Amino acid sequence: MKRLLLLSLMIGLVFTSVKCKKDKSTSAEALLTAGTWNGVNMKRYDGNGNLIETVSLNGLTLDFYDDGTVKLKDHGVTMHSGEWELLDNDSKIHFDWGAAGDETYEIRKLTDDQFIYGDDYHETTYER
Repeated sequence: MKRLLLLSLMIGLVFTSVKCKKDKSTSAEALLTAGTWNGVNMKRYDGNGNLIETVSLNGLTLDFYDDGTVKLKDHGVTMHSGEWELLDNDSKIHFDWGAAGDETYEIRKLTDDQFIYGDDYHETTYER
């Protein structure tokens, strides 16, 4: 009887520990840090949803690192280095670019091959 109880407790602990672990392979953090993001475009809006312009981001890349740092490069040259963090259950991303300022955006789409973030005035698209 004691063996059965002990076995039940051990199985329960195994399931609890497996259930509590965050599956990094599908998490927003894993998707962001899985490789270089290549700039596609940035759409500018007037705040009322009306598109003002679309600007190409050809040559821009974003690299997210597991240590919470990020680099924005233009044709391979680092333009900004900073820190990033996910907020509100991974629905927002915050960039701290140091002296260049900080920004928080809504994550509108994040998949293996597309990352779109924005606010009322901008929507920025990167792809892999």
